[in-house]
Amino acid sequence: MGNIDITCTGKIRSKDTLVKAVQRLVKQRNLRLGVWEEGMRIVVCPRGYLDFAWTKEKGLFGQWNLRCGCNTTPVGPGFHKAALELLEELGGLGIKEWNVQDRSDYQQDRDFGALRREWFLPWLEEQVSQVLEKTAPGEMGYLFWEVDQYRPEVVPDTIATPLGRFPVAWLKEKLEKGALEELAQYLFLWDQPGMNALYLRNRALKQLWEDCCFAPSDRSYQDRQINADILDTLERSAAMDPSLPQPVADYRELCILDDRTPNMPEDAPEMEELYPIGYRRGEVLQPYDKLVVPLPGLYHYEWSNGGMDSAGAIWRDEESESPIWHFTALRSRMGSAQFGLDMAQLQDVRTKQLEGGQAHWGWKEMPPKKKDDDLLYRVSCEAVVGDTLFVITITYLHPEHREDIYDRLERMTILK
Repeated sequence: MGNIDITCTGKIRSKDTLVKAVQRLVKQRNLRLGVWEEGMRIVVCPRGYLDFAWTKEKGLFGQWNLRCGCNTTPVGPGFHKAALELLEELGGLGIKEWNVQDRSDYQQDRDFGALRREWFLPWLEEQVSQVLEKTAPGEMGYLFWEVDQYRPEVVPDTIATPLGRFPVAWLKEKLEKGALEELAQYLFLWDQPGMNALYLRNRALKQLWEDCCFAPSDRSYQDRQINADILDTLERSAAMDPSLPQPVADYRELCILDDRTPNMPEDAPEMEELYPIGYRRGEVLQPYDKLVVPLPGLYHYEWSNGGMDSAGAIWRDEESESPIWHFTALRSRMGSAQFGLDMAQLQDVRTKQLEGGQAHWGWKEMPPKKKDDDLLYRVSCEAVVGDTLFVITITYLHPEHREDIYDRLERMTILK
């Protein structure tokens, strides 16, 4: 039946005036706003966005054409309702000819039960059926998973979703019994109208499963922010509905990592989970462009911009003496990319065939630059795939790390 979208069009005299008005509105609503030259994004909840784009009309007195698109699946019907109401409120901020189009019937009848029953539950049934059909026995499927983000560690005969990992057999049983109401509470982040306890718990679950590294909050700003947000949200959920099961054990573990005194009731009911919460507790398949390398989920991402030849991505754990993985990619303008490393300078050189390409790597010592510096080691790897040369450098302090690094490079793959 396709996605359930809301679209809008309008005209504005000044995009700067609109941005200032929206900034005041999102501050009142405790939402987040991102603005760039061609548009803006209002973040209503995790994975729940309102994306805007503006273009200037020709002529001295030309106005700005404003467009907005919002796909409310798979976040859920609660987000659909909240997004529509927010877009209608934006119409009072000086936007002319503001036209909001809702693919569902909700804009006309305001019947939330019908929105959920006639639109979102059939859509959910269709999506779950499709992923189950595509997932072969012994494999793992992905439901509502972003194409360009990391992939969780493979657990055969399961389906990975932003809100948790579910056995294929369990999902099939729910579908056969027609238990869509129950599935919606597990798979939709925002299943009911308003920010109730279930929404808050599911919001925290999404962050626990998908985003949280279960690292100390003082490791980085990102860890501090995500840990605090999860804890605040779970405490609000538990206070709002004391009978709703919560991930109590994970909450208390995160309190220790955040150096926070627990504020959830001792008798809060514990959620039953079939698998330990948190994809990042284990290994994840981390993509860089179309190259995928298995890395520890604990590793933190940084953007590196050291110039044309070294701009790229860095993954590491700042709290330990972990290896530092640095990825870059170079496109060839002359057809197929070519290797550039002098492998004669490296030890224990290995090669690997990739789908549509090849990789090779080796290691060497990095002499100290200063008298008091540590002796470092570096594995240098190149992978050629079509017109792209991927360069991976892994710097490490302890020689025993090399075996693990080589193992991860042996298991790198290319996205299909």
